[in-house]
Amino acid sequence: SLKNTFFYFIFLIFALVLKYLIIESKNFRKIFPLILLFVLIVLSFDAIIEYLKNSHWLFDKSEYPENDNNRISGLFDEEYILGGFILSLFPTFLIIYYNQNKEKKLITYFLIFLFCFTIIITGERSSLVKLLLFIFFVIFFSTLLNTFKKKIIFFIILLLGIFSVIFSQPKLKERIIYHTFDLLLQKKHETKIDRNLSITENLKKELNKSTFKLVYFSKEHNDHAIISIEMFKDKFLFGHGVKMFRFKCSEEK
Repeated sequence: SLKNTFFYFIFLIFALVLKYLIIESKNFRKIFPLILLFVLIVLSFDAIIEYLKNSHWLFDKSEYPENDNNRISGLFDEEYILGGFILSLFPTFLIIYYNQNKEKKLITYFLIFLFCFTIIITGERSSLVKLLLFIFFVIFFSTLLNTFKKKIIFFIILLLGIFSVIFSQPKLKERIIYHTFDLLLQKKHETKIDRNLSITENLKKELNKSTFKLVYFSKEHNDHAIISIEMFKDKFLFGHGVKMFRFKCSEEK
């Protein structure tokens, strides 16, 4: 596994170079956040247009195997990584931009809402969970809001806004809520939970069944986790090596 990890030191070099440029170069501090802002806005508006039109003007996605899963890829064509990509750039942009424009809080709030909305409509559940964690840390561990009461109110408003968007949009509700529970309850396409019932009602209905069984996100995720735990037990101190799961998981034990 060494060949997979040997060059990881470049990430440290990248972080140090970025830190040096932000501290030492005034031009970089001005230009870099503008470039990030341009990229994020273009991706966001393109994603919103695709979401509203239910089609993309640039790529023909009718042939894609995942075309019917209520996800948006935007300018990434068949790669469904838009939400994760925005989430990877968003924190860096927010830190630099806010430190330079602390008086422009209204614009900062608008950009937060815009990028959050874009991440939500992509339908990427892992990105949504990371977004919720990111929002929590930004609100409660930054100077964006100066009192604890304001932090609580703003956090609640954001959460209500996020879940209002999800529950008001059939495509998002289907993927993020109902499809997730289909996976958790190991439901196949022909035995999906009833979309006419609420999640609470569906859970009550399933709990009354003798075959009720809840898994970790999906059967595939559940199997992955169990195998990982067994591999950890096998070599709990040094492990099997980075990126070795794909080779070790096929062993009979």
